[in-house]
Amino acid sequence: MKEATVQIDQAGRVVLPKRLRDRFRLRGGDTLAIEVRGDAIELRPTQASGELRRINGVLVFSGPGTLEVGRDLVAESREERLDELTHGLKGQR
Repeated sequence: MKEATVQIDQAGRVVLPKRLRDRFRLRGGDTLAIEVRGDAIELRPTQASGELRRINGVLVFSGPGTLEVGRDLVAESREERLDELTHGLKGQR
């Protein structure tokens, strides 16, 4: 499955498109495993940046990410929840 086409710069670097970084929750400093499969190069995150899990009804950040990553995940979760709660109210004004 072809997700994107990127160009290699003079130093051999590629930039992963933002939609892929967001999809896999990749942040600057995360590491990727590189594997050659036939004539393909496969990149795979070696570890997640972190995640929010519900433990005893409370959202808990777990993972190797920084406090900033945890704050971002909490803010994202809060926005999603507010959207869910206010979705039906938008047309009622």
